[in-house]
Amino acid sequence: FQQVFFLYFVAASAHLEPEQIHLAFAGQDASGYPSGMTVSWFTRDEPKDSTVQYGLSASQLDQSATGHVKHYMSNAGFHSHVEILNLKPSTTYFYRVGSSKDSKWSEVWSFVSASQSSDASFSMAVFGDMGWESSVERPMIITAHGLEKKWSAKESRATLEKWKDEKSIDFIWHVGDIGYMDDSYAHSPVRFTYETAYNGYLNWLQNLTATMAYMVSPGNHESECHSPACVVDPFLGRALMNFTAYNHRWHMPSSSCAGRANMWYSFNVGPVHFVSLNTETDFPGAEEAKTGDGHISWLKAGGFG
Repeated sequence: FQQVFFLYFVAASAHLEPEQIHLAFAGQDASGYPSGMTVSWFTRDEPKDSTVQYGLSASQLDQSATGHVKHYMSNAGFHSHVEILNLKPSTTYFYRVGSSKDSKWSEVWSFVSASQSSDASFSMAVFGDMGWESSVERPMIITAHGLEKKWSAKESRATLEKWKDEKSIDFIWHVGDIGYMDDSYAHSPVRFTYETAYNGYLNWLQNLTATMAYMVSPGNHESECHSPACVVDPFLGRALMNFTAYNHRWHMPSSSCAGRANMWYSFNVGPVHFVSLNTETDFPGAEEAKTGDGHISWLKAGGFG
């Protein structure tokens, strides 16, 4: 009986293991420069609290901040977001994420906080339209409507890793079409694969996204799930329509700049003011003005402001 109980306890606790850790610039100082970072992560079960412990040494995480949890559909996990603000500029911070009440923590990661000088030089990686792995690991079953039979994101992923290791980039900006979750059904047409693909993509990138800001902007592939599973089951389709997964999983600094969700926001780095615009909804002629990318009448979109 004791052995069975122990195994059950370990299995249950494992569902609180933090995954998919990713950073984004947060807050603003008086000149509009980021004053901190948002740390986001995923757990299979709901944690009792969402906490980041951080400090200037990996062995002395003597500061902490708590945040909130988001959840957008049943049996699809929980997304924690914690802002750590008033950081010293251009400083290496060490941190771990998890739940103090559950005594469940990630390994220790580190990042360099943003500069708050208009004279600061910087390098960044900016791109759009990157999938998860390749057609070798994820063979294509459906290849109609622009879906390619042979493709790979591994070369782009390897380049980002190389730049990280060389310390030649300070942050990443992915300007839409993040992982192609809505096309994941092409690999397994009769299964619901949207969430599996999103989780896989973010875990695949974690050793990048946990070490530098990974900013995102919306593209048409973020708008909805229009796979056969999501069309046949309205619960799945409606739970994921109108950029829901995108706006729950990511946490861009819109609250610091009078933006809206992850659809509009801006931030400064060095002498540059970056503006992320929603090119998908809420203007005359927008492609997803009223419905998502599949233009299925009951999968609505828009209304962000």
